[in-house]
Amino acid sequence: MKDWGDVQATWAGDQKAFVLMQPQADGGLSVSDVFRGTTMPKGTGGDMLAQAIDTAGLGSPARIRFTNILPDQPTLAQLRAGVAPGDTVLGRTAGRTVDLLGGSATRWSWDLDARWIQVEIAYP
Repeated sequence: MKDWGDVQATWAGDQKAFVLMQPQADGGLSVSDVFRGTTMPKGTGGDMLAQAIDTAGLGSPARIRFTNILPDQPTLAQLRAGVAPGDTVLGRTAGRTVDLLGGSATRWSWDLDARWIQVEIAYP
C-alpha cells in the first residue's frame, strides 16, 4: 500500500487543537489523533475531522480507521464491555463525521489488541 503521507489540520487560536490523518491508497483514511485542545467544545471531534477531510480535499473516504487508541481512553473499555461500536466515544466521533460527509455507516470493525476501530462508509 502506498504511503500518501500525513495530513495535519490545525485550528487558529489553539495550538493544541489538531487532527492528524493519513489517506490510504485503497480510499480509506487512517486517523491517529483528534485533539480538541482548549477551545473546541466536548463532542466536536467529529466536526473537526469532517472539516479537516474537506479542507484537505480528501473527498469521501471509503472507511475511517482510528488508530493508536490510547489504553486509558474510554473506547477500548467500552468495546470490551460490549458497547456497540457506534455508541463508543470514538464511534460517535466517527458517526458524526460520516453524517457531515453525507455518508452512512455500513459496517464497524475493531481490534482491541491493535487498538483501532473502523467504520466503512457508503455514499448516495
